[in-house]
Amino acid sequence: MSRTSQQAYLPGCLVGIGLYAQDEWSATKNLKLTFAIRAEHNSNPVCQLNCASQFTGAFNSLSTDPTTPYNQEINANLHQIFRSTDTLNWAPRFGFAWSPGNKTTVIRGASGSSTMPSQRSSAISSWSIFRT
Repeated sequence: MSRTSQQAYLPGCLVGIGLYAQDEWSATKNLKLTFAIRAEHNSNPVCQLNCASQFTGAFNSLSTDPTTPYNQEINANLHQIFRSTDTLNWAPRFGFAWSPGNKTTVIRGASGSSTMPSQRSSAISSWSIFRT
């Protein structure tokens, strides 16, 4: 006797938009400064078939009583995966290139912040939900 199950893929959607601007300025003949900024927006991932679920409150506030029904602790059939996401993330960057006087040596440095959609992105990038 064999048992087979069909798996149907539940479609999800995540949209990310980024904008980057950079400018270089020669402060002196041997010092060049670079200024840049990146702005990113990542949407709240959605399940097109309303397959998302969330706890009704903070995890540590949920009931530990074994007689509490699941539907009092979990909101099911939601369209959006997360309660909220950042509207816009700014990531400034700065760099320099300095030549101490000879033509063969250049000292370079850079610093900046970057944003990523946190674990949300990695969770969604490997996101595959199947219905059995």
